[in-house]
Amino acid sequence: MEVRAEVLGPDRRWEPKNVPGNTCDPGTLRRIDGRWMAHIRLKPVIVIVLIAGLVSLACIVGTEPSATPVETPTSVRPPTPTKIVTPKAAVLFLPTVNVAATRVAAIRASIRGTPTPTVKPNITPILPPTSVLRTRVVTTVPTPTPTKKSPRTERIPRTISISYAGNKDLILGPLDLADGVVVLRASQLGQGEFSVLLFGESEGGALLIDTVGAYNGVRGASVSFSNQTGLVPGSHRIEVRADGEWNINIGQEFPTDGTAARLPPITLAEQSGDAVERWVRLRRGDFVIRVSYLGNGAFDVRLVNADGGAEVVVVEKTGIFEGERSLNVGPASSGADLTPGFYALVVQADGDWEISIQP
Repeated sequence: MEVRAEVLGPDRRWEPKNVPGNTCDPGTLRRIDGRWMAHIRLKPVIVIVLIAGLVSLACIVGTEPSATPVETPTSVRPPTPTKIVTPKAAVLFLPTVNVAATRVAAIRASIRGTPTPTVKPNITPILPPTSVLRTRVVTTVPTPTPTKKSPRTERIPRTISISYAGNKDLILGPLDLADGVVVLRASQLGQGEFSVLLFGESEGGALLIDTVGAYNGVRGASVSFSNQTGLVPGSHRIEVRADGEWNINIGQEFPTDGTAARLPPITLAEQSGDAVERWVRLRRGDFVIRVSYLGNGAFDVRLVNADGGAEVVVVEKTGIFEGERSLNVGPASSGADLTPGFYALVVQADGDWEISIQP
């Protein structure tokens, strides 16, 4: 490369001076802005390279790299877990009402032509069940002429035996019951509900039969003014609920000294189902009653006095049972279990049984 320099002479002019290794030709001087400048001759390729380098250097030095903004991560709070509160099962206070008492109250009201009295229920806390109510059509009897209620008086015993038959729900009666033992014989051919409710027109009542399906048996109950929840002497009616053909017979007998009766020792073997044994005569003394039962349901054995006033529960069990009980018969003042007299042996069972009474 050739470089020609300019130097300032004593007369304030630019004079060419030789630079070592290069030559300065006066012909290459030019006056620029009143001064003589040396013209530098550079090859085009070198000039282009220098210019490109200067431009690149200017870009590198003059341009500061802009910082790329970094987003500050937003703190993400973990989702608050939703607390699921399981509601407690609501405890409802539903009325527990004696079904038989409610039915009797409604029937008595319909017979008298008065509004159905409200039965005050015993409140018992229970979980809400899914209940199904069934509507029944009950045939009512004509309303009798109301009469003034008479005070309790001792009724003259008389033997009664009344039979009824039907194939639907009916209310029967009235019939008069005296102190003693009432016996109900019943049968039904249907497969649904079968119930027989005996109730007084003024007070007392007993659900003698309450079963499902075909039935053929005998039930008994005492009739006495001493009964607090059972039957009392007076006018009664019978409510029958059934879905098939049925037959019932209701009656009372009053034994006397000449009445035929069984005396211990007594053995009732190979028996089955409900039964009433009339009459068993017990004299003063001690006896042992042995029983055995092969059924799965309820097993109930009672001795009921012919006058309805005294009753002893011999057995009250459920399922297979075998056992015995001692029984003392004597004057009431002696604290005996029973007084001497005639008794009905009332058995309620759904299987085979045997009973023996030994002195």
